[in-house]
Amino acid sequence: MTAVAERSLGQAPEPHLPRLPRIFALVSGSTIVATLFAAANATAFLLVRPGVNDLWAARARASAVSHGVGLTYWFAWFGGGSTPGNYSVLTPYLSALLSAELVGALSAVAITVVTALAVRGTAHPAAATGVATLAAGINLWSGRVPFLLGAAFAIGAVIAIRHQRTVIAVATTVVSILASPVSPAFLALGLVAVFITMPKYRVITATTVATVVVGFGLVALTFGAPGPQPFSLWLCVESLGALALFLLARTPHFVRSLIWLSMLTAVLLFLVPNGMGSNFGRMVWFCIPVLIVATSRWNAWVASVMIAPVLLSGANLTISDLRQAGDPTSDTAYYEPLAAELDRISGLNNFRVEVVSQKAQAAYDALLDHGMLARGWETQEDTALNRTVLSPTLDSTAYKIWLDNNAVGYVALPRAQAEDFPEYKLVAGGISYLHEMWRSDGWTLYRVANPTPIIAAPQSVLSYSQSKLVIRSSCSCTFTVRIRFSKYLRGDPVVRTPGLTATLVSDGSGYTSMTTTGPGDYTLHGSVARLFH
Repeated sequence: MTAVAERSLGQAPEPHLPRLPRIFALVSGSTIVATLFAAANATAFLLVRPGVNDLWAARARASAVSHGVGLTYWFAWFGGGSTPGNYSVLTPYLSALLSAELVGALSAVAITVVTALAVRGTAHPAAATGVATLAAGINLWSGRVPFLLGAAFAIGAVIAIRHQRTVIAVATTVVSILASPVSPAFLALGLVAVFITMPKYRVITATTVATVVVGFGLVALTFGAPGPQPFSLWLCVESLGALALFLLARTPHFVRSLIWLSMLTAVLLFLVPNGMGSNFGRMVWFCIPVLIVATSRWNAWVASVMIAPVLLSGANLTISDLRQAGDPTSDTAYYEPLAAELDRISGLNNFRVEVVSQKAQAAYDALLDHGMLARGWETQEDTALNRTVLSPTLDSTAYKIWLDNNAVGYVALPRAQAEDFPEYKLVAGGISYLHEMWRSDGWTLYRVANPTPIIAAPQSVLSYSQSKLVIRSSCSCTFTVRIRFSKYLRGDPVVRTPGLTATLVSDGSGYTSMTTTGPGDYTLHGSVARLFH
């Protein structure tokens, strides 16, 4: 084991927590500069509040919490097919309390501070902290709130591991898992490399990796695993090229081991469909570069120049996000006329609305309380549930089947600018069963001919919200409700009446079959108690 490797990962554990003057002594001038830069960047972000897609997703999740949705069942997106808990257990609650923007901004600043502590004693701590600050800032402007929050705690786990504090390492890892499914996966991959190459840390790294594995297993068991996230051939090749470049950085053995493990991971992610997919790019673009600069035997400037193209490649996606945020469809004002028109439609509570756009992701927050949306801004769930509408061979017959399966009664087409993807071209080109019913400068709203409702007569939907659906049953009978079945879904009489119950099971096609013991009004909602039945 090289001396650089020893210096880069650990020192003897402190016998006591440092006193206040010693804590201040740990803060270098470069750390203060980096923190001030991170704070200024975070302040600018809070002032601008860009309409980037991932931030819209975080805002929508915060809205769900504010409307009593919790972690179990959300009626607003994907017909109930998006379980909030598999997105993040912790982040939506913090975002509802503080705002998604503030949680992201605070996390980005925290990453600078904890990175400065994590890289103390390495070859180039100031440069590594600067790279981490830039990386966190780039992710902030893309609105990756859960990732930033999870990363801050994952870096906290690295500090605890360096000082052999097992309890703290496990605790911070658990919080990271609850915040983000991505950050702790990166932590585990890095710790596998340490386990292989550095015997001194094998017990604590094994314990921490086991925490990640068990934590992921419990979250997946409880809330389900997301659908596959695409990982393109181009991104795989780009990742492998960047990692090959990193091999030239003259780093310690454990860093080179991490690079080789990351290469293997990139190939596996391309070959095997999985929930990580393109998210792995953040490991290559933002995480490993910090480690490269911290531990390289080249001087800090050479190491920084070496990782600069990779960091810029990651920043390019953020630039694309910000350009898209400048589109009219990324402003909530664009949706106000459509929202007002949806509010005027009688019987909308028995149908969903499809917004035909790959750019108008703000719709999935701005329209939450104006209609149940057929889709949402979540690539994994969209890929898993809506392959038909995403297909390049989509035609009018397949589209009608998809509309009926998802109980879509109305299709909204944004007219700010044309989009070149199958669903948009199909709808914009005109379909016989879509009848224009309203038009504005920004929108065309179509009514679907002979639409399939969420629930067929004589049963009816009385009302809906993000957290519940109220149904009137006219009999003691069994009928289909076109909401995605979940083990968390529960039905209860609105008014408790002896002998009046509702039983919910899967209908065999992913939707819900409901059996009532008598006529009455029933509330469908998510319940953790269902997990234990």
